[in-house]
Amino acid sequence: MQCIKLSRHLNNNIYFLFWKYPFFYLTLMNQSKKSIIYYIGDTMYMKINNLNIYYEKHGTKEQTILILPGWGDNRKTFSNLINFLKNYFTIYILDYPGFGNSSFKETLTIFDYADIINIFVKKLNLENAILIGHSFGGRIISILTTKYNIKYKKIILMDVAGL
Repeated sequence: MQCIKLSRHLNNNIYFLFWKYPFFYLTLMNQSKKSIIYYIGDTMYMKINNLNIYYEKHGTKEQTILILPGWGDNRKTFSNLINFLKNYFTIYILDYPGFGNSSFKETLTIFDYADIINIFVKKLNLENAILIGHSFGGRIISILTTKYNIKYKKIILMDVAGL
């Protein structure tokens, strides 16, 4: 595997590009040399609470949407919606630990999942996003807006569990 240091900026974070044909990934490291975010091809992962959380970003518009799927779902469930909205918004969607491409190590409570999403929102500075939650995702949104008091522009809930 080959490596090149790209730059050092943004609060002294260090960016490295690693590659081994045909794959590459870019990693962002903080001052303590812990990987924060890394990219493999077009896919992105974020290290949160010792878990590799897979997420995707679609679109490049000013207003951001964060989609939180239901229990057992992953980002693929919303592909049609994302394909439509990406022309008007920047959309983030992730796989929860244990689903899709995210890693899983132990049993998590709803509050553990909410904590992971809260860290995700903070690391990507997704304050004032439009939050879309389906089922379990709606439960997480209710915790994010009450316990963590995250700022949002709008909330769209679909078939929310436990409300």
